[in-house]
Amino acid sequence: MWLRIASVAALVAAVAATAVLVARRDEAGPDTSGIRLTRSTLSTPAGPATLVRLAVRLDDSRYRVAAVATDGAGISQLDALAAMNADFYRQDGGTSGRLVIDGRELATGDGREPNLGLDDGRASIGRDLQGYRDVVSGKPILIADGRALPRLRLGGVTSFQLYTRAPRAAVVLAGDELWLVAVGKPGLTLREWQHRLLRLGARWALNMDGGPSVSLALDGRPLVDQPEQDVPVAIAIVAR
Repeated sequence: MWLRIASVAALVAAVAATAVLVARRDEAGPDTSGIRLTRSTLSTPAGPATLVRLAVRLDDSRYRVAAVATDGAGISQLDALAAMNADFYRQDGGTSGRLVIDGRELATGDGREPNLGLDDGRASIGRDLQGYRDVVSGKPILIADGRALPRLRLGGVTSFQLYTRAPRAAVVLAGDELWLVAVGKPGLTLREWQHRLLRLGARWALNMDGGPSVSLALDGRPLVDQPEQDVPVAIAIVAR
């Protein structure tokens, strides 16, 4: 995130009744066989950067993708098979956009921000999404219907966020799959990030909070080489 979170207490209190993740399970043998992990090394003007992608089929009956409250835990400590940081956050620790968890609207946020809608076996990226059990915001939409959007500033990001080279995170829809994708230091500019996701085959892509907030984990193992920061909301792959 571009501003360090000062407090997550207000959001934690608001979602306490609906948060689905707490501390990570210790039981052996979680079934992550349907979550595909790939790594690649990118060449950037500032040096090599590692890109990590977790892919899951939306129609795989073993899993559900959900927006979740972290209750102050790091991404790798959540009770989830996999998880990634979600939306941009305000200085007071609240999510900057809309947040719906298990059908309960917890934050209306800035209505101009686009959303990721999640439900059993389906997901969408767009604006003012309705009829989804979980909704979490991000900005901007990078790719829509297989095309890189040309005017990213219209998606609500600042010039600093657009042009700074930094770690990045995004949710991607590609055919019947949903991807959680992150790139570590030294990172990419937002335009470089957009074109990289397009080259990977993204049909739709929604940018999530970047910089120090970027964190991605599989079965409790951090996959991005930087310290985890507390973020109030994550996108998680959980067992049904």
